[in-house]
Amino acid sequence: METLSEGNHAGQAVDDSFLGVESRVPLRISTSDIITAGSGILVEGQIQGNEDIFRVAQTLVTVQSDSHMNDTCDSCLVWTGSALYRETNPTKQLSLSVCSTCKVVRYCSKACQKKAWKRHRKAECKIFGLHRSEGIGHIMRATMRLLHMHLSGQLTENKWSALLNLKSHKDKLKTTDTSFWPDVDRACQNIKIWANTSVEQDVLEDLICIFVINSMSIASPEGTTLGSCLEPFAALMNHSCDPNSAFFFEGPELRVRSIKTIMAGEEITISYTDPTESFDFRQKQLTNYYFICKCKKCEKEALGEWRTEDTEPNRPTKESQDQLRALLQLDPKTTSPEAVEASARRICREGCPGKRWPRDLPPMPSLQISLAQHYRERLNWPKVYSLWLKTCFETDPSIWASQYSLHRVEHFMHYIGVEVHVANLLFGADSSVQELQQLKSTISAVQYPHIKRFAEDARRAYGRDSTMAELARLWERRWDDILNGQGSDPRVLVSYWASNDGKLELKKYELKLLEWAENFGI
Repeated sequence: METLSEGNHAGQAVDDSFLGVESRVPLRISTSDIITAGSGILVEGQIQGNEDIFRVAQTLVTVQSDSHMNDTCDSCLVWTGSALYRETNPTKQLSLSVCSTCKVVRYCSKACQKKAWKRHRKAECKIFGLHRSEGIGHIMRATMRLLHMHLSGQLTENKWSALLNLKSHKDKLKTTDTSFWPDVDRACQNIKIWANTSVEQDVLEDLICIFVINSMSIASPEGTTLGSCLEPFAALMNHSCDPNSAFFFEGPELRVRSIKTIMAGEEITISYTDPTESFDFRQKQLTNYYFICKCKKCEKEALGEWRTEDTEPNRPTKESQDQLRALLQLDPKTTSPEAVEASARRICREGCPGKRWPRDLPPMPSLQISLAQHYRERLNWPKVYSLWLKTCFETDPSIWASQYSLHRVEHFMHYIGVEVHVANLLFGADSSVQELQQLKSTISAVQYPHIKRFAEDARRAYGRDSTMAELARLWERRWDDILNGQGSDPRVLVSYWASNDGKLELKKYELKLLEWAENFGI
């Protein structure tokens, strides 16, 4: 990795706007070839698929989601609900201490608290304490932090200019989101009073809109959204519904990796929405960014969907797709997963008469995962297992061409966690998994090759120094120890499952599991 510098920042005057960005190959900011975009980030050297492109150790500003203020560290963003963290840090006791002054933010250590104090907390702590009863949302917290960093001299003029040069779409937000703008006006007035600043309201409005349009969601390795960040350099990555890159976070560190080969001179693209969704749904989501996507995938699907409606009358209707999407919005506290599944079955029958609803047709992939999560909360392990089986061995392969897609690996991690737990329940003769007794030997047989596959997939998709790869190594060692204790040589098993005979046997087992799952849920 190298730091962005004169040699790989061609096309602009050398400044410190993007210090802290480490790139695998030289990068260049230039005019984008994408019709709806302005500037973009181009790679100066070829990058193979599943490689680091660049990292930002500390993005310009990070804030927790309002719903995660009590369980996520304000500095390093460690989440107390992360089972993955507990597994990879077994000797650490994770607990958060609330700031004794403001009683708003929490920290996992003194070191994190000191780091935040130097960066932004010194200015905001008293303000948060005085006004916490009024509610200080994440957009307002981010805006105050950006303002403080500017006024305190932490942002040079170049960094400040790079921030303000990002698209704000302020005029469009004013006219199209009439419910949002009064909140913006009220927030600006409060910030000016609370921070005792004479900064013009126009600047504060710009900061708020820039954050809303350009911020990136920060998710835990498990996929739980914990907060948002704004990083001016990363914000220059443009959208494609068929992107060549994807990003994830290791705590507060942003990592951008290739998901396919990127040729020298090609632009880095990511997806601002779910690229597996339908054309209409993606375009609707992208109106939040005030542009219409005209990538090759969209042009092809726009024509394809129009033809499909005319030539395939039995294809699921958009109305039935929307009805299934509505199920995703139901509150799991008031609607049982059984009720959601029953409604989904009815919608699928009526929307796709005489045919099976395609597993890869939106929103079925999202609905399967949502149901798995809700059934897990109710400890209905057969349902959970069946839904993750269909997701990982049927749905995902038809959606994501690469086995090393971040989404596929994340899903496979969840699947293995469920598989191991189900196996333990089976060998403990737990009555909650009675429906799975017939599959006891099959589930036992596939665990080790599945964990070995996950280990390789995690290293390829996330990188060897990622938390996901660390979890995979931990699971590998645990299983190797079990096998050694039983007198088996893990190397022999690895060799067998990698052979043609082993691959065929594993496929046979997986098909048997899928056959069971098909008769056990939507």
